[in-house]
Amino acid sequence: MKDIFLFDIDDCIMKSVFPNFQEAKGVSRELIVKTVRERGKLVILYPEFVKFYQKWGKQATEVYFITGRKNSDFGFLTESQLEPIRKYKVYITIFYPKKRQHLEHLYFNWKVNTIKKKIKQNAGKDVIIWIFDDLIEHFPKIQKIADEFKVIIQLIHIDNKDKWFYYHNEFKNIKAKLLYDKNTDDIFNKAMEKLPNLKKGENN
Repeated sequence: MKDIFLFDIDDCIMKSVFPNFQEAKGVSRELIVKTVRERGKLVILYPEFVKFYQKWGKQATEVYFITGRKNSDFGFLTESQLEPIRKYKVYITIFYPKKRQHLEHLYFNWKVNTIKKKIKQNAGKDVIIWIFDDLIEHFPKIQKIADEFKVIIQLIHIDNKDKWFYYHNEFKNIKAKLLYDKNTDDIFNKAMEKLPNLKKGENN
């Protein structure tokens, strides 16, 4: 069973360089971009995440970083911050669309649709899609999409950097449980298919 990793960036694999949606209200875009670029020079990947990526990321089939950053504003900064892990596994960075307004609901809609494309592309394949994020508002929608296309996903909430220690140590066990649950469901479903169709109202 192959693994596909989808990582958020800010407040997930490194400290956020951005003001939150509320703090950014009323502040000019130019000032936000300038401030973030300066802050970003001092922000590095969580060492705990690097350790996780070094062990498990390099074994993944595909790795994506999905970020609310725009390539035109923060592409160079982002790739510079991610560069230390490139030697372990090459990845693809998916940036927020250049022409899209940066509002909270638009951001989540874009993120869900981006992940949906990856789920659809892997429908019917022997893969597990692992989604790591510090925000979980969109998780129920993603799970519903995965269920629709019958794709195994694991939604992981990274609410502090120490979680990377846990997943570094427990990743193998979590994957084993996912595979066990899948195999159990497959056996049950096949057994049910072999049962004769009961007429409505029959108990035996």
